[in-house]
Amino acid sequence: MQRAINIYDSLRINTNDIESTYHLAEIKYKILGDLDGASTLYNSIINSKNNDFKSLSIIKSIDIMISKGQIQLAKETLEKYKNIIKSDDIFASKQAQILFYLNDWEQLNEKNKVYLKKNTKENPYYNDILKITSNIMLFNEDIYSLEQYSESLMKLFQNKRIESLDIMNSLRNHSNIEIAGKMNYEYAYIQLSQGDIDKALEIIDDVNEESAYIESATLLKAEIYDYILNDISKAVDIYLYFLEKFPDSIHYDTIRLRLRGLTS
Repeated sequence: MQRAINIYDSLRINTNDIESTYHLAEIKYKILGDLDGASTLYNSIINSKNNDFKSLSIIKSIDIMISKGQIQLAKETLEKYKNIIKSDDIFASKQAQILFYLNDWEQLNEKNKVYLKKNTKENPYYNDILKITSNIMLFNEDIYSLEQYSESLMKLFQNKRIESLDIMNSLRNHSNIEIAGKMNYEYAYIQLSQGDIDKALEIIDDVNEESAYIESATLLKAEIYDYILNDISKAVDIYLYFLEKFPDSIHYDTIRLRLRGLTS
C-alpha cells in the first residue's frame, strides 16, 4: 500500500499526472479515511483544466462533505457544478440522496417524480430513485420516524455504524409492520456485513410473517446457511420453504436451480 502511495504521489508531483492524483485521493478517502487529505487532492483535480476525472472528483468531494456532516454545503456544491457533472443520472441520484438527508420531502418528491417520468426501468439509476420514493411512501405521514430513518442512513454513509444501528434499532418495533419489517431486515443485513452472523439470524427471525419483507428476509437466511455457514441441510430446508411460501417470487427459478445443484 505504501509503495502504491509513493508511486502515485511521485507521479502527481513530478508530472502533474491527474490520474495518479485521483488514485491517490481514492486511497486516502476509501482506505486511509483521510477525508481532508483526499478532499485537497479532489479539489486540485476540480480546479485543473478539463480532464476525465473532474466530474468524478466533484462527486467524491461532495461525498466527503456528506461524510463530514456538511450536507447543505454538499447541496450547494452539487448545484454549482451541475453543468460540469457529465451524467444527468449521477447528478439526480446524488441530489436525491442529499435532499433525503436534509429531510426536504417536498422538493425530493417533485424531483423524483420528474426523473421517474422521464426515464425507464432499464436506466441503472431508476431503481435508486424509485427506492427513495418508496421509502418516503412507506412512512406515509409518520414524518418523525422517516426523519429518524434518514438520519440512520446518513450515519451509515458517514461510517458511524454504531449510531446508525442505534437509531435503526429504535424503529424495529414500529407499530407499522412494514416499517418494522424493513428496519429488521436492514438491521440484520448491516449486522451480517459486520460479521455478526448470529445476531443477523436472530434479527431475521423478528421479521413479521405478514410483512412484505419476509420474502427478502427468508432468502437472506437461506443464503447465510448456504454460502456462509455451509450448512447445506439447513439451507435446503429454507429454500424449499421459500419455494412453497413464495411461488410468484422473481427469485423462484434461481432458487430452484440452486436447490438442484445442492441436492444432485
